[in-house]
Amino acid sequence: MEIPRPTEWEGRAVDTIDALLHIKQQLEIGRPLWLFTGGSGAESLVSFIQGFQSCCSFNRLPTDRYRRFMDWLREVKRELPGEGWVALYLRQHGGDHHAAVMWFLSNVAEFAAANPHAG
Repeated sequence: MEIPRPTEWEGRAVDTIDALLHIKQQLEIGRPLWLFTGGSGAESLVSFIQGFQSCCSFNRLPTDRYRRFMDWLREVKRELPGEGWVALYLRQHGGDHHAAVMWFLSNVAEFAAANPHAG
């Protein structure tokens, strides 16, 4: 199954926040997480993010907006303990991986709305 590239991405670099917002949108319409990450658990999203960040870095694309998001998650939301967001959100959502992922992605959306992509 191929997911079409969003038209708003045309002609610009796509960063990790953009990709995560797209995944959130797709999950909200019923597409499965594994379609994007290769797995159904919250940990697979962490692996996806790490891979996407590495790809951006290797291709000299910006990675700082995701870093700012993680700082915001830790400093403003107080939701990035040393154990990581996956452990915290799984605990908060009774082990429900989908709910934990959606909570994480809702934080991504909140951050992106308050810190729009420049360019």
